[in-house]
This record gives sequence, C-alpha cells and structure tokens, in this order.
Amino acid sequence: MHTIDLSTQAAEGFHYTLDARTTPLCTVAPGEQVSIESEDSYHGQLFDRGHRDRDLEPRSNPLSGPIAVDGATPGDAVAVHIEAIEPLEDRASTYLPSWWWYLGPMGSRELMDDLLGLAPDREGAVLPISETDDGTRTVHLGDTTIPYAPMVGTVGTAPTEPVPNGGAGPHGGNMDLPCLGPGATIYLPVRVPGGQVYLGDVHAVQGDAEVTGVAAEMRARTTVRLDIIEGLSLTWPRIETPTHRYVVAATTDFSGFADAIRVAYVALVGWLVAEGMSRETALQLVGIAGELVVGNLHCVAAGIAHDRLPADLRA
Repeated sequence: MHTIDLSTQAAEGFHYTLDARTTPLCTVAPGEQVSIESEDSYHGQLFDRGHRDRDLEPRSNPLSGPIAVDGATPGDAVAVHIEAIEPLEDRASTYLPSWWWYLGPMGSRELMDDLLGLAPDREGAVLPISETDDGTRTVHLGDTTIPYAPMVGTVGTAPTEPVPNGGAGPHGGNMDLPCLGPGATIYLPVRVPGGQVYLGDVHAVQGDAEVTGVAAEMRARTTVRLDIIEGLSLTWPRIETPTHRYVVAATTDFSGFADAIRVAYVALVGWLVAEGMSRETALQLVGIAGELVVGNLHCVAAGIAHDRLPADLRA
C-alpha cells in the first residue's frame, strides 16, 4: 500500500487548485491501495486559534496528492474506491461564517451581517468524536450526539486547465456529497495522462446541502483503491454505493441549481439507456423512484436504488 502522510504532504505543500502541471506525489498501478492523510478544511485553525483567521490563511480545503494512476489516458475513467475513513484525532470542528451563507457570495453575506448587526461570533466549536469498544463512533455537538458518518468532501482529477478547489464540475472537485463514504466508488474522467487524483476536505458527518458552508471538519486518513476503466468517457462523475447509483452535476456561471438537477437526471437516464433500458422506461423510473443527494448549494447527485432496477442492471 502506498502512503501519503500529513507531514510529507505539508512538506511538499497542500494544493488549492487541481492542476495537471503538478508533479504527482506518487504513482500507483491499477488496483493498488493508497492511504491518504489530509488536513481539515481550515488548517486546524479552529483548534489552534479558536476561530477562522483569513489573514493568516485565506484559503480553505487543502488537498492532498496528486496521485497518478499508471496507464490512465484521456478517454478513460479513474475509479476511486473509498475503503475506509478514519479520524486522525478524536475531534472535528465547525463554525458559522455567516447567518446568510445560502444567500449569495461572501461579500453579500458579510454586508447582510453588518447591515442587520447579526454577525455570528465566528468562534469555532470543537466536536469530540467518541468511540465505543465495538468501534462505533459518535460526534458530539454540546449535548447532541450524531452518528459518525464520514465522507470525502473533495475528490477530483486534473482537467486540462487548472481549476480552483472550491467548486465542483465534470472533474469532480468540492462536491460535498454525503454518499461519498466508505463503500462508495466514484468514477472520474481522465483528461491528462495519469488522471492526477486529488483528495481532501473530509467530514466526520455533514447535513444535506451543508447549508452553513461548514460540516464536521476533520483531519483524516482515507484509504482508497484506484482502478482504470478503459474507454469510459464521462461527461460528469458517476458514483456507485452498496445501495445506489448516482450521477453528479453542478451549477456553472451560466446555470443554476435547478439546471444541475436536470443535468444529473438526464445523465442518469443516459447511463441506464447505455446498459440496455429503453429511454421511456428510464425516464418513467427516475420520475417515480429517483432520489436526490444535495451535496452543497452548488452540487447534486441524482440517483436510483439498485433494488429498483431490473436484476440484470443491479450492481
């Protein structure tokens, strides 16, 4: 198994763009495992300083990697099998950047805070992670307990041109999809030789839509296995879990959230049709039994449960 530990990644530098020009930290053969340690979304500031300090470090979601998959060529897909997600510490953290996170850009939110005099104190909250003898973990927010449900917030391959780590797109990126936990596989397009896989922004648990913009952020060790699906040319990422299949879509500068939902369902229908289902039946099926996972206010995954599919199409 290959290992990328936190100290090595910090020495090499974390990444804030997915850039094909970056030298891979390691190269793996198809089918090999990689243990990837990642920093939390705010560089531990909520633990070390008690609050988010943008003057010290304005960037968030530092990514580990990239990892090249030997033999991956443009026109293929890389399969990232998420096998395990372990906290590096017995704690996560969260905070409120604004009361108005869902209303628009940062400047608009801060203006609303100032105008109404309702800005939160922005102090970080430490969320202890406890573990019982049988290995069951729980996240604690004051007197409230939430089952540990770890997920990878950001994972993607490098496009032909660099993209920032803050958004989602056909390359993957900052999707914040709760379905990307242990047991899930995400299929990402290969645009450059090796694929160049980046990963980070791991959460101990997150609510649908991450409506505050912050989940239970944690330093983590994520074990993945990387494979190549030759000739699988993807427009948008696909996800398979033990119970569902999904297609991801995201907003753009020219399209909104409703458009992303439509695109995700159209691509899901296309996947079903490519496997032999008639277009009419596929559309009827997602109209009756389709499910939606909202990652953040910019990314969505349209899905269908395996047990809703004919036996020959079930994973």
